[in-house]
Formats: sequence, structure tokens, C-alpha cells
Amino acid sequence: MTNSTRATARGSGRIFKPKNSVNWHCAYYSHGREIRESTGVPSIEPDPKNTNQKKALQFLKGRVDAVRAERAGGPALITPAKRHITVDQLLTGLENDYKARSKWRPEVASNVKHLRAHFGNMQALAITKATINSYRVKLKADEYRDASINRKTQILLQAFTIAELTPPKVSRLPENNTRLGFFEQADLQKVLAKLPDYLRDFVLFASITGWRKGSCSCLEWIDVTQDKIILPAIHSKNRVACSVPLCGEVREIVNRRRRERVVKSESGEISLSRYVFHQGNGVQIGDFRRSWKTALKQAGVAPKLFHDLRRTAARNLVAAGVPESVAMSITNHKTRAMFSRYAITSENQRTDALLAVDDMRRNRQAEMLDTIPTESIQ
Repeated sequence: MTNSTRATARGSGRIFKPKNSVNWHCAYYSHGREIRESTGVPSIEPDPKNTNQKKALQFLKGRVDAVRAERAGGPALITPAKRHITVDQLLTGLENDYKARSKWRPEVASNVKHLRAHFGNMQALAITKATINSYRVKLKADEYRDASINRKTQILLQAFTIAELTPPKVSRLPENNTRLGFFEQADLQKVLAKLPDYLRDFVLFASITGWRKGSCSCLEWIDVTQDKIILPAIHSKNRVACSVPLCGEVREIVNRRRRERVVKSESGEISLSRYVFHQGNGVQIGDFRRSWKTALKQAGVAPKLFHDLRRTAARNLVAAGVPESVAMSITNHKTRAMFSRYAITSENQRTDALLAVDDMRRNRQAEMLDTIPTESIQ
């Protein structure tokens, strides 16, 4: 540098003129680190009455005041480094944070991939409330549910927080989480027939156990023992481990998956997949929203969520007379209230229930008539 001018008070930083720049630059400290940036004020010679130098010092004063305001609990200082951070870099930081805390899941990866594709290399500071609202309008046009839109928006805002940037203030969309969807057996069989081969056992397993999509996709062969399949707590949404016995159709599914475990690469190399359910090439099952919608349409089944398989499993367990506590241990429901929401009944079940009550009342009435003396009836 060719020249340096310190501000009036100690700790107020300084301005200087680098050799290869036409502008005054300033230097100040934040969190114990020196920050340097251009003031945007030309360093001209001569400078009558030090006009430009005073402008540069004024710029420096604004930066120092911002540092002091941050220390007092005000908004975070936007440094030059933060000013050029892109959304892609924010999402990379979020991914590293999630993986370090063992929170990275296929559904999170899918949302992050969608955010990268939409926002690309946009600068983080260019993301405003209006930008996010525009993104949400697009998602609604693509028939995403409010809950799915909220998950994507939440991940984006968390990325700002992890990068120590102030996120835009965006309110959550109202969610209606009370869903009543489930599969009748005939509809499930139709959909299974239209799904890609690698998804059939995956969907069938979820319909029997009621395990969530992320839990099923994370299952590895180390989780399969001789007599049961274990869902580790780390792959469970409620962080509670559970297991299902290897019997009946579950055993048949596992046996089929064992035969599909051997994977052959394009170069002819043979390997074993670590995942029980994979995409046919050993890779963990990821987003298959398009295949799911296509199968439903081709099967002539009304639109449903993959999560409806969880409700289907709960309903079937209750209909089969399985004690509620046992059913909850299979589906990995933590509370009875939540399980009751999932164990919904079909129209046929309600019809059968009313007919059963009707039969019971008729039988009781007949028993009462049998116990009344004949004389009293006359």
C-alpha cells in the first residue's frame, strides 16, 4: 500500500490506498479478524480539501458502527465474503452441517437438489421474501402440497442461519396434516403391477410394516438378522428403534432382495449392495415421485401419497385384531393419539361393524324372549 490514514479513534479502523486499485480501501475488525474492502471512493491526487478521503472515512465509520450494532444484538454485519456467497454454497454448508449431526436423509437430499436446480448460482443476499414467494407460487402450480413447500422453504432458511446470514422473514403456509388416504388391497395390487421392478418390494414392505419412506430406504443388510429386521434409532423419525420379525410375506420380500443384492457394473465388475432396497445398481433409493404418479395413473387409482401406505398398514393391523400396543411397536408410532389417526376405517369396515352390532342386538332380544315365561307373554 502507498498510503494509510487511521480514523480518529483507536479501534475505528483505517483507510488506505492499495497499489493496484484506484479506490480508497478500508480495514476494520469484526470478531477478532481484520476485514478489508473497497469503499468505492476514488483516491485522486490532488484531493482538494481531502474531500474523497473524508468520504472514505465516512464509509469506514458506517462499517464500524455496523460492527458495534451487531455486538449490541443488532443485525449481523454483511462482510464482502458474505456478500458474494451463493445459494449453492449455502446449501453445501447445510449439507455438511446435517451430515455432521447425522440428520442427512434422502428426503432432505431431494429438497436440496430441487433448491439447487431452481436458485442455481444466485447470490444469497439476492434472495428476498418476494423471491421465495415466487418460488412457492411455482411449486403450487406444479401441484406440490403446502407441507412439501414448507419443507423446502424451511431448508433454504436454515441454510441462511447456518451460514450466519439473516434469513428473509417468510411465514409458513397453513398445513392440513389430517389425511385419510389409504390403499384397498385391490388398488395396491394394481399399483404394484405398474411400478418399476426395483420399487415393488420397497412399496410392498412399507404397506406391511407401515415404516416411513426414509426409514425403508436407509435399511442396510447389517440391519437384517436371522429372525428380524431392525430399524436403528438414527433412521427413525422419532429416534426410537424398532424391529419386525422375519416371517410370512416379510421373509419372502427379504429373500427376493437377497437374490437382487448382487450388482454388476457396466464394466462387468461384481459387487454387493449395502442397501436392502436399491435402484438396481446398488444405489440407495431416492426420489421416485414421477414413477409413483405414473403407476397410479396407469393403474387407474386415484392420486395417493406414499405415506398412505403407513395408514394402510395401521388399518390392516387393527382390522386383523392385533393389540394396539403390538401394532404400534410394528409401525413405530410413539403415541397412541397419533396411531389412532392412522388406524382409520374404510366404508366396508364400518358396514361390517354396524351389521355385527345389529346381529348382537337381535341375538340378545331373542335370548330375552326365551327367558320370559309363556304365560306372561299370553
